Amino acid sequence: MGEETARTTCALVAADLVKTYGATRALDGADLEVAAGEVHGLVGANGAGKSTLVKILSGAIRPDSGELGIGDWQGSHASPRQAQELGLATIYQEASLVPSLGLIANVMLGRESTRGGFLRRRRDRESSAEVIRRVGLDPTARTVAGELSPAEQQLLEIAKALHREARVIIMDEPTAALGIEDTVRLFEVIKGLRDAGVSVVYISHRLDDVLAISDRITVMRDGRRVTTVEADESDEASLVKAMIGRALERQELRARSRGAAVLELRRVGQGTRLRNISFTLHAGEVVGVTGLVGSGRSRLARVLFGAEPFDQGEMFLEGEPYRPSSPAKAIARGVALVPEDRKRDALLLQQGAGKNIVLAKMISNSLGLLRLKRENQEAGALMRRLQVKPPLPSALPASMSGGNQQKVSIARWLHAEAQVLVLDEPGQGVDIAAKEQIFEVIHELAVQGCALLVISQEIEELQQIADRVFVMRRGEINAELAADEVTEHRVVEAAMGATIEETVKGVRA
Repeated sequence: MGEETARTTCALVAADLVKTYGATRALDGADLEVAAGEVHGLVGANGAGKSTLVKILSGAIRPDSGELGIGDWQGSHASPRQAQELGLATIYQEASLVPSLGLIANVMLGRESTRGGFLRRRRDRESSAEVIRRVGLDPTARTVAGELSPAEQQLLEIAKALHREARVIIMDEPTAALGIEDTVRLFEVIKGLRDAGVSVVYISHRLDDVLAISDRITVMRDGRRVTTVEADESDEASLVKAMIGRALERQELRARSRGAAVLELRRVGQGTRLRNISFTLHAGEVVGVTGLVGSGRSRLARVLFGAEPFDQGEMFLEGEPYRPSSPAKAIARGVALVPEDRKRDALLLQQGAGKNIVLAKMISNSLGLLRLKRENQEAGALMRRLQVKPPLPSALPASMSGGNQQKVSIARWLHAEAQVLVLDEPGQGVDIAAKEQIFEVIHELAVQGCALLVISQEIEELQQIADRVFVMRRGEINAELAADEVTEHRVVEAAMGATIEETVKGVRA
């Protein structure tokens, strides 16, 4: 932002907020101050209090004590409706759009104008079309929200906020499911909002994104604000140190040997969505898979796990034909999947973590009765090994942070002793300390002889853990890179046929 005059006006203030849940103090005197017309990054490890703070700001929950300020309003609590009327909008990671409605209908939902009891449809179309165009979407497109890409859904959420005349927009993990091109596009829209005087609170575990888009950054730890820094005077290492209270020491994870071939694909295809997929995965090997959203990487994972069929080619597991008709068949053969959307596809959120962990391999006695005590003992041991917080088999995943949910998902397959483990975006929505722990577990599994396929759009993650990387494009493996060949430019060129500079130039044109 740069101009000190703009910093003199506060758009959003939280002062000394406290919120407790039983014996847990989620916020312990938290502070946040956002200037008018700035992008303010908000970072912290899982469990630092970011989500609780956002819920209080948006009116979803009431603090035990503390003060809030939204524009000229001051008080201890604003209801969700009042917060919206004061000009605050929150865009969560899970879109709040109605999938079956079009763009204009989603923007206008609940705000339709009337005269004499009749809807003023023409006026609604004109006002909503203006903000839809402002974020770079086409209001005349004959499509529904459910058909939009993740990036387009984010932009439509921003259009909704603008139509409600929001002066402060909170964005929670806005780029979690976006590739490079879509992230650049979103950043251009965010910069446009800032230039128009709208304040943006940008929450993300992607510290490079936070540094790139923010003017200032607030770091939270243990329910408090640790520091607020100028983005251009900070770096990833200093943010990590503030987040976890120490410098992060990354371990060298590649010192392992490759064993015998475990899984082989020969020209596997699924209509036009997957084509000519051929590779061999060995015991003790970590192979990365990357590519743009829609490149086929997650579809490949579902085919390997028996969640989707393939209609071309062959697969072999330890030399035997492998054609799983369901995930249960895949699990029986020792193939497992940690899916991209853990809340929807992996976890029973309202069942205990222990039950989630033993789900794939129920332990029975000779009478076929569940041995609950032994299950809890084994689940508890795995939770302690993965440093799940809290390490209690009775703890509900619904109340856990994203990083701890991911650890529970992985613990299930440690318990089942999976032979082939596919992990789809294992670091998504996970703070940097938890991510390092997950990577160490991946390395340990490889050392023990497990064959792992790790799907990620984070190139830095693959550089850290993969022995080699497949880059997918339009349903095919377009390139195979050795570990020392994995660079951002090489991956982008293989995924898009263009360099990063060309991609950014094309988006801005």
